[in-house]
Amino acid sequence: MGGAKGIEVIPDSKFQIGYYNLELGTWNSKFYGVIMPNPKRRHSHARTRTRRAHDALKTPQFYADKDSGEAKVPHRIDAKTGMYKGRKIIDVKDAE
Repeated sequence: MGGAKGIEVIPDSKFQIGYYNLELGTWNSKFYGVIMPNPKRRHSHARTRTRRAHDALKTPQFYADKDSGEAKVPHRIDAKTGMYKGRKIIDVKDAE
């Protein structure tokens, strides 16, 4: 393709923002030197801690099954019996 020695340019690229320099093995961008946005001011301790208040891990919720006494995850079909809310939902094949 056209261009200087050791530079590969893709002319048909609709979203081209630079070119690949074969000699250096790097991409050269036409936006080189543009500074990425950074916060203008430091966040306060209260703001940081308010944001982090939702990051804590939550304990998974379980309930004790009436028939077996086994701990179960709510709102799920039991894989062993195929029951949900006391009704047979799916037929379970024995893998024995």
